[in-house]
Amino acid sequence: MSGVRVRLATVDDLAAIRRIGEVTWPVTYPFASAAYLAHAMDNWWSLAALAESLARTRTFVAEASGPGPDREVVGVGAIDLCGDRQDVRPGDWPSIWKFYLLPEYQGRGVGRLLLDRLLAQVPPAADGVMLEYIEGNERGAAFFRRHGFAEFRRDPPGRPDWPACVWMARPAPRRPDAAGGSVAPRRLADGWAGPRRLAGDGERPEGPR
Repeated sequence: MSGVRVRLATVDDLAAIRRIGEVTWPVTYPFASAAYLAHAMDNWWSLAALAESLARTRTFVAEASGPGPDREVVGVGAIDLCGDRQDVRPGDWPSIWKFYLLPEYQGRGVGRLLLDRLLAQVPPAADGVMLEYIEGNERGAAFFRRHGFAEFRRDPPGRPDWPACVWMARPAPRRPDAAGGSVAPRRLADGWAGPRRLAGDGERPEGPR
C-alpha cells in the first residue's frame, strides 16, 4: 500500500503500540466481557509487558504517512523465533503474536505487508509458523487462512468468562535435506495434525500475548 512502510519497532513505539491495543481490542472482540478486555490491557498490553515482548521477539510496526512530516503507527506484529534460545532448530515453530491493525487500515493491504515481514524472519530450519487467535474473531481467522494457515488445535477458556483460543499453523515450504534432495512438509490434507508441540508449552501465558 502506498504511503505505508513496515519497520522494526523500538522502545519509542511502546505508547503507539499500546494505543493499537486500546483501539482494536474492543472492536475486534465485542463478544468478550469487559473484565477480559481490562485484563488484556493490564497484562498483555501494559507498557511493561510490551517492553518485555520487544526484548523477546522481533516486533514490527506499520507506519502510514500523514499530511505533515510525521508518520503514524497503524499496525503491529511480533514473532517469537525460539523463546529463550538463541537459535531455531528443526522441529521449532516460531509463533506470531499481537497482530493488529487500526480499523481504518484493515482491508487495504497493510496486513499482508506486515505478515510478509514477519514470515521473512523465519529461518529455513523451522518446521513452520504458528499463531493463536481468540475464538469468534472470524475476520482474523479468514485472513490467516487466505495466507496458508490452518487450524490444528483449540484450547478451552483460561477462565469461566473468557473466550477460547484457536491455534493455526502454516508448515514451512519444501527445504533441502542432508542428502542434497528436499523434504516437503506434511499438510493437513496428508494427515498432518499440526506441530508436535507448541513453542513454550508449560510456559505459555494465559492468553494471547
